Amino acid sequence: MLTPFFELTQTDDKLFISIHAPYSNISNAEIYVDKDDFRFYSSPYYLRLHLPGHVEDTDEPTVHYNADMGHFNVVLTKTVPGENFEDLDLIAKFLSPLKNRRVNIKPDIQVLSSSTNDNVDNSGDDDNNNEGNSDGSSDEWLIDQQVPSPILQSVSETVNFNKSKYGFANKMDNVFNIVKDEFREIFDIINVEETFSEDRKRLKETAENSDFSDDHYLFDLMEPSPLLLESLQFKTTYSDNVKLSGSESDLLKNFGNKEYLLSKDECKTAYFSLVDILFAYAYDQRTTLGESTVESAWTINKLSATLSWLQSFSNVKEVVISCMRRSLCYPLFRHWELSMGVLDDTINILKSGNRQVLRCLLGIHKLFNSSEPRYILNQLYITDYCIWLQSDNISNKLLKLSDQVYEVKETLTKSEVCLDIDILEIAAYSTLDDFITDDNSNSDVGESSSSSYESESDSEASSSSSSSTELDSDDVSSDKENEE
Repeated sequence: MLTPFFELTQTDDKLFISIHAPYSNISNAEIYVDKDDFRFYSSPYYLRLHLPGHVEDTDEPTVHYNADMGHFNVVLTKTVPGENFEDLDLIAKFLSPLKNRRVNIKPDIQVLSSSTNDNVDNSGDDDNNNEGNSDGSSDEWLIDQQVPSPILQSVSETVNFNKSKYGFANKMDNVFNIVKDEFREIFDIINVEETFSEDRKRLKETAENSDFSDDHYLFDLMEPSPLLLESLQFKTTYSDNVKLSGSESDLLKNFGNKEYLLSKDECKTAYFSLVDILFAYAYDQRTTLGESTVESAWTINKLSATLSWLQSFSNVKEVVISCMRRSLCYPLFRHWELSMGVLDDTINILKSGNRQVLRCLLGIHKLFNSSEPRYILNQLYITDYCIWLQSDNISNKLLKLSDQVYEVKETLTKSEVCLDIDILEIAAYSTLDDFITDDNSNSDVGESSSSSYESESDSEASSSSSSSTELDSDDVSSDKENEE
C-alpha cells in the first residue's frame, strides 16, 4: 500500500484533509471517520490518521474530488466548535504507529489431546495476546506508513530526460517507481523504468515468438469452431451517426477538459497507439458478438502492445504488424482471416469519426474501471484519449489515419508478421493433399481389383456356359444315335 501525500488545514468549526492520490480507483474509495480516527482507502493508497482532536462521526463525510489534480478534499466538522487542532503542519505525528509484533521466545509446545484440559480457562492467554490493544479488530488497520514525498505524487513535476517514457503521447515517467508492484500483473514488461522503447519492442517480439503456438493456429485454421465461424461472419455496426448516451456524457463531463501541447512526434505516437488500442477493442467486440464478457478487459489489455508493454510506435505498418502478431499469439481464436476482419473493423471505427472512437474508448474505460487493477490503464491512457479526442479537427485526422491503415492492410502478407504462418499453412495443406491423394489411390486400387474380379467372374461364367452348351450338344447326339 502507498501512503498518499496529504495536508491538514482548519477553520473554527471545520477540518479539511486534502489527499493527493492521482492513481487511485475512485469507484472503490472508502473513508471512515470515528472521533479522532480517520481512514482513507483507494487502491493502491491507504492512509490512517490519529487526529489531534475529535470530529463528528459520519458514515458519509463531505468529499470533493478533483479529477484534473487527483485530489480528494475531505471536509469534517469539529465536535467542539472553535477548538484549535495544533501542529497540523507536522503530518508525521498523525500517522498511525506500527502494529505491535511480539516474538514468542517460549518453546512451541502444543497439547494434541487431553481430557483434563477440555475445560481449562484460557482467558489469561487472551489477555496476554491482546495486551496493549484494546481493539483487536482495529489493530488490523495498523500497517506501516511512511511520510510521503510531495515531489513523487505528481509525475508531471518530475522531469528527467533520461527516463523511460510511456502513457498518453509518451508524456509520463516515474509512475512505476511510485506505485511499485501493485500493477505488475497487467503488464508483460518487468522493469518499466529501466527499459526504453526500442528495448520494449525487442523484448515484446521475443516473447511473442516464444508464445506463438503452431498447434493452436493450425487447429483454428483446419477445424474452426462454430463460435469462430460465427465471429468471422459477424456484422459490426460502427457508424458516424453515433449519439452519446446520458451516462457517457456524464463520464466525459467528469473527466473535465485539458489543453494538450503535443509535439509532432508525440502527436504521431498518440495516433499510432490509438490504432493499437482500437484493434484490441474491435477484436473483443467481434469475438464476443458485440456483448462484452468478464474476459473482455483481459483481452483488450493483452492484445494491445500499448497497454501490455507500454510500447510506442513509429509508423502505421509497425502498429498493424504488432496487432496481427498479438492476435495470433494470445486470444482464444487465432485465425488470419479473423484478424484481417478485425483490422477492417478498426478502419471503420476510425472512419466513423471521433464520436464513435469516443464510444469505444468509454466502453474500454468502463471495463478497466471494474477490473482491478486495470483502472491504472485509464489513468495512463484512456482518460486522456477521451479528453483529447474532443479537440477540433480530430475527425479529419482520424479519416486520414484510417486511409493509412487501409493501405497497409491491402499490401500486408503473412510472411511480414514473422511467425512463419505462411510456411505452416503450406505444410498443413501439403500434408492434407498427400492424405487425400493416398486415400484416392487406395480407392483406385480397390476399384481396379473389383473390376479385375468382375472380369474374371465373367470369363468363368462364359467358360462354364460354353462347357454346358458343348455338354448339351453331346447329349443330343447321343440321344439321336440311340433312337437309330
